[in-house]
Amino acid sequence: MIINLNSLNVLLILEQMGVCPQHDVLFENLTVEEHILFFSQLKGFTLEQAQQEVEELTPKFHLEQRMHHFSHELSGGQRRKLSVAVAISGGSKFIVMDEPTAGMDPLARRELWDLLASLRHGRTMLLTTHYMDEADVLGDRVGIMSLGELQCMGSSQFLKTTFGAGYRLIVEPADAEFTSDGRAELTTFVKEGIEGAVYDLEDSNESQAVYLLPFEAVSNFGPFFTLLENKEKELGVRQFGVQITSLEDVFLNVGADHSVKPQDDGVVPGEESASAVIGGIGDDRKYDSNFLSQVIGLCKRKLSYCKNDIVTIPLILFPLAAIIAAAVLTAQEVISSNDDTNAIISVAIYVAAYLAVPGSLAEFIVKEKVDKLRNVLTVMGCTFEAYWLGSFIADYFLLSITTVIMFVTWFAASMDNFYEIYYGLSFVFVLLFNAYLIAFSYLCTIIFKTPKSCIIFLPLFILFLLILPNIVITMMILILDNGLDLVSFSSDTIIGALLYGTMLLSPHGAMVSGLLAIVAPDLDNGVSGYPNVATTMSCMLIQTVAYLAIVLKLDQGATAVIERTDVNEKSLNLTDLDEDVLAERAATMSSIAAESPLRIERLRKVFPPKREGQGPVVATQDVCFHVQKGEIFGLL
Repeated sequence: MIINLNSLNVLLILEQMGVCPQHDVLFENLTVEEHILFFSQLKGFTLEQAQQEVEELTPKFHLEQRMHHFSHELSGGQRRKLSVAVAISGGSKFIVMDEPTAGMDPLARRELWDLLASLRHGRTMLLTTHYMDEADVLGDRVGIMSLGELQCMGSSQFLKTTFGAGYRLIVEPADAEFTSDGRAELTTFVKEGIEGAVYDLEDSNESQAVYLLPFEAVSNFGPFFTLLENKEKELGVRQFGVQITSLEDVFLNVGADHSVKPQDDGVVPGEESASAVIGGIGDDRKYDSNFLSQVIGLCKRKLSYCKNDIVTIPLILFPLAAIIAAAVLTAQEVISSNDDTNAIISVAIYVAAYLAVPGSLAEFIVKEKVDKLRNVLTVMGCTFEAYWLGSFIADYFLLSITTVIMFVTWFAASMDNFYEIYYGLSFVFVLLFNAYLIAFSYLCTIIFKTPKSCIIFLPLFILFLLILPNIVITMMILILDNGLDLVSFSSDTIIGALLYGTMLLSPHGAMVSGLLAIVAPDLDNGVSGYPNVATTMSCMLIQTVAYLAIVLKLDQGATAVIERTDVNEKSLNLTDLDEDVLAERAATMSSIAAESPLRIERLRKVFPPKREGQGPVVATQDVCFHVQKGEIFGLL
């Protein structure tokens, strides 16, 4: 298919083109059937043709049982299949697929390979992938890119012959591993039998020896292998096999990044095992993780993140601009020449400036929860206390930037009320306010589920808390006093309840109550029931500690150990398991924790039903395995 943008209508091209992007772009509230119907009709199919496309494609992609499920209810592999089906639907003749099998298990990947191979007739497919075997199976022609440039192109066989390293001879020892003398003797035998043979130090290890055999020596393979079979016992060989160069080897030779290489330390191949040659990464490091190191690390991480995060701008600039504006208004006596009046106006400006701060602080915490980064930190050993303390210190440092500027403006603008009354108690109050504001922000992360909702709705929530006492007290007066005539409220009682309610419900209410009591003492004396400074600061301190304790407790509860339930030992049929699985189970159940750093014992996972009428899905049942120190365990 030739596409010439100068001669063809672009809309005509788009009607024949299907795209499967690297990341699934699906409508969360559309079903599988509705996706295929929509995209088929988008490309010009009638409703009847689109319905027929649904009936043809869903069985091919094994989605017929999921036709009426929303896309957000599908697994990752099923979403990937749907993305490919959408690209093919509507009679697409030119299909671009960016890593179509990403996130699929090996069986589903091979099923999709067969399906794409059967659908290639009458279509042109452009496929990008990181799986070399996928390119080998599907590609009529394969191109390899590196550093943004096309390095080579041709059929799979052409690339293997031109850029491959030849054949790989893999030899396994008769005993558990080769001795140094035995490996050296075998290496000499192979090099004498096959001219140009090379010992592959990188892929060899204690339990196998790997040799690269050139393509030109194929004619000598028959006699050499016969001789190797006859000398197996003499050379200490249990068995051997031959593999042709894979496309992955070609990729490594042509375009891979070879900046990371194993160290050979001058060791001659064949004299020592590969493990003695290649040092373990990080062997010379000492990892001594403790509470203090975690707190410091988390604090630095938060500050480094905020340095490059746009949310930090309103967190600092909005209060900073308001602080400077309040100082200018006071110094220039723009509104009033009375110190008490200017102080009250400054406090009001401060409160308005800090409305958006809790949303910015909570946004980071909620984002980490949504991105599952919080879970990753816990799994990797980060304690709950270290996480919250490190975050608290980092956030307090950020707020301290504007606090220092605020203190400077008090002196620069001659705002005497803020530093002369009560021996400068305003300084201590603002420092306590910062801690209270952070604790309040952390508590609000329980309410909001998305980062955007924190930034948008948290300021509105704070405004609601500021006016809530007025609403409650007004309703109580209308019902209990004016309506039922049960209680008579005096004006002092009403004002006191309003002030205390405002002070207790939010940090901003506490700022209004506390700062005004300090900078405008006449207001405190003139209003009956006004909360004094000591009461306000005591409540702020108590609430700060209480909020942090609640957040820590809830966070610990979210990842608490779940008691194993609904398991019947007798219902497990162990006779159907393979011998190696039974042996691993027995070893795991009897192993000591000190000997096995990782032990999975009788793991069971059940997903609850997503819709009414559906039953729970048992994902894993009685899984047992353990991983020894220094061992890499691969779970497929």
